[in-house]
Amino acid sequence: PLPGVVGVPGISMPGQNMAVFAQMGLSIGGRAAMESKKSREIFVGSLLQHQVTQMHLRQFFKELFEKVPEFAEKYPHLLGAGPVIEVQIGSDGKFAFVEFATEELAVTALEFDRCELLGRPIKTGRSNNYVPMGPQPQPLDVSMLRAAGFINPVAKAAQARIVNPLEGRKQRELFVGQLPPNIGSETISELFTPACQLLPEYNAAMGPPVLNVDIHSSGTYGFVEFQSHDLATAAKGIFHNMEVLGKKLTVDRPSGYVPPGSAPSLLPPAMQNLSLPALTNPGLMNQAFGQTGAGTGPSMQDMSGQMAGAMAAGIQGLL
Repeated sequence: PLPGVVGVPGISMPGQNMAVFAQMGLSIGGRAAMESKKSREIFVGSLLQHQVTQMHLRQFFKELFEKVPEFAEKYPHLLGAGPVIEVQIGSDGKFAFVEFATEELAVTALEFDRCELLGRPIKTGRSNNYVPMGPQPQPLDVSMLRAAGFINPVAKAAQARIVNPLEGRKQRELFVGQLPPNIGSETISELFTPACQLLPEYNAAMGPPVLNVDIHSSGTYGFVEFQSHDLATAAKGIFHNMEVLGKKLTVDRPSGYVPPGSAPSLLPPAMQNLSLPALTNPGLMNQAFGQTGAGTGPSMQDMSGQMAGAMAAGIQGLL
């Protein structure tokens, strides 16, 4: 992750940036003038509340873009000023809107979803009232950042995922509550992955077992998306009430979940939760392993031992 440093020399302020853009023909009568402000703007969420400043965001994107070779080739005039024109931070300090010099740069910045800023993975996306006026440009090639580990591997896995089109995301997703302090999305993925890879529900041909992890800005809970509904179901029985760093995880289906093939409930989410059974039976793990069948793979005892080792390795990685 890139560090965010207050008062780093050389950080350009809005007026200086606009002067550079105008000089290069990008502000008035240039490419940026042909694009709407909304097309050059992205939403940045999950910020560390009241800790991230405009200066942090400018420096964050400047450092990331300057590691992209194509940015240096196409925008050499922005290497000093950085790609950001304007930053507007929300009143609650948890989100911001960031405007870039061109739509191409804004689209590229969307690739930085889940990069860490001040130790917290950010979320990037388009604003709710954004309406594309035509085909979006392709993002710059950020493969160098992926290879160097600057872009979160969880996000990379999500882009390459293969999922069942008959399953909705909520059917593949689990709510994970009572998280220990300062646990990031990558850490959660590393906790769940080793054990899930040993489950009979895991299909290696579909890619990684964990596709996506969203941690709420409070840091106390999040949502984990698995490669399939069946794998999510098995993981729920394993990880619910597991103790991690002194706290017992709460793992359950998210609000609005309906089993595959079922009609959505018409009840409010709060009432739906009242009918969810508390699946805390420790026999669920043995039941899952029993589906492998005699003579078709490791015995139930062997797999239980492997699972215990995998879960211990995942927890050890947190310490």
